[in-house]
Amino acid sequence: DLLERNNQTVKFFTHQHLRYLFDDNKGQYVLLRGYEKGQSCNDLHDMKFGLQSHDHHCRLTRHGPNRIDVPVKPYYVLFVEEVLHPFYIFQLLSVIIWIADVYYLYAGAVFVIST
Repeated sequence: DLLERNNQTVKFFTHQHLRYLFDDNKGQYVLLRGYEKGQSCNDLHDMKFGLQSHDHHCRLTRHGPNRIDVPVKPYYVLFVEEVLHPFYIFQLLSVIIWIADVYYLYAGAVFVIST
């Protein structure tokens, strides 16, 4: 992927939520570090009112948004996955077999315990 920085195009890739930028001086990809590296506590306290608009845009472009997108399955997919789980299929077949052999009490116990 390409990224604009100081009117220059920078190559980067993301691996396991870590972003690596291509360093032309070293001729290799280097891990993008946070801005807190090499800063004193006073530097961090000076930013207590936030960043300038330009700095914010640069950091957002370089680091990306501070979020993790978690895919959420629809309810019907979760329902089908749970109903077709091998444990519940085994329990259902066990209850049917115990009822067929006239073991109603045991079938009822298995049904109550599994629900």
